[in-house]
Amino acid sequence: MNPWDSSRTTGASSAEAAAIATGMSPLGLGNDGLGSLRHPAQCCGISALKPTLGRIPHATTVGPTDMATIGMQLTQVNGPLARQIADLRRAFEVIAGPTWRDPWTVPAPLRGPEPARPIKIAVVLDPAGQGTAGEVQDGMSKAADALVQEGYVVDELEPRGIDAAAKALVVMLATPGIRAVWEQVMPPSLPAPTRRFMSAFFEAAGDPDAVAAEQSFITRQALLRSWSEFQEHHPLILAPIATDIPSKAGTDLDEGRVAEDLQTMRMAMAVNTLGLPAVALPVGIQDGLPQAVQLIGPGYREDICLDAAAAIEGRVGIITPIDPR
Repeated sequence: MNPWDSSRTTGASSAEAAAIATGMSPLGLGNDGLGSLRHPAQCCGISALKPTLGRIPHATTVGPTDMATIGMQLTQVNGPLARQIADLRRAFEVIAGPTWRDPWTVPAPLRGPEPARPIKIAVVLDPAGQGTAGEVQDGMSKAADALVQEGYVVDELEPRGIDAAAKALVVMLATPGIRAVWEQVMPPSLPAPTRRFMSAFFEAAGDPDAVAAEQSFITRQALLRSWSEFQEHHPLILAPIATDIPSKAGTDLDEGRVAEDLQTMRMAMAVNTLGLPAVALPVGIQDGLPQAVQLIGPGYREDICLDAAAAIEGRVGIITPIDPR
C-alpha cells in the first residue's frame, strides 16, 4: 500500500519502499532492471541508489542459478533504499566491492578524482520530448533551483538517444533466449500477476528476431560512448524517473498499461541500458504525493551523484517517515 495515498501504486517491485517510508525499516535492498529501485522511491518519497554495473555484486548465501542471459546481466543491478542520503551512502559503502560470486564486479574506488568546479549538470525536463506531467516538471525545477543555490551550474539540455536506449532495453530483455528462460522458470506456482506482467511485457516488446537483438547491443555500445562524451562536460544529469505521477493501484496490468508504463519510464530505462549510476530522491510534495528526481552520473561515480543528492536534500528536506494515509 502506498502510504501517501492508498489508491496509488507503490511502484515497480521493490515493495520495501513503503515500509521504509513509514518508518518500519531504516534501510532496504532491491534490484533495478526496469527502474525497480528508483520508481518505488519516487512513489513512496524515499531515496534509492541504482549503482553502476559491476559495483554491487549479485551475491547471496544462495548458490547462483546461472539463468541470467547477457541482456539481464548487463542491465540488472542491486542497490540500497533509505530515507536519507547519508544512510544510502553508508549502505553503499558496506555492500559495494568485488567478489568471486559475481564475475562482473570490479575493484573500483568508492570516490573518484575531484571533478572540475563548478560541476555542470544537464537538466532533462521532458526526456525525448514525449511529454512529462506538470507535477514531475515542478519537482525537477525545485531540484534544479536547489543545485544552483549550492553552487552547481545547470543547463537545460539532454544527451542523445534517450528513446533509442529505452527501446534497446526492451529488446535486450525480450530476446528469444530470455523468453526461453522464462518458460523454464515460470512454474504454475509463480504469482499470476507476475506471469501476466511478463506476458504483457513480451507483447509490448513485439517479436524481435536475432538481428534486432544483436543490434540492441550495438546501440547500447554506441550510446554509452556518446553519453560518456556528453558527461565529460556535464558529469551529472538531472532527470525524471517516471514522467507521470504514480498510477492508480491495481491498474498496472490493465490492457495496454505495461506499454504505457514503459513509455513513462523511458529515462529510467535508458540508465539501465547503459549501466550508469543514478540516485533517486524526493524533492517535495504536490497534491498529496511525493515529487522525485534522479541524478545520473558517469560510470563508477556514485560519489558525485550522492554529493549532489545530499546538496538537494539539504535544501528541500526529508519528507519521511509518515503515517499511512
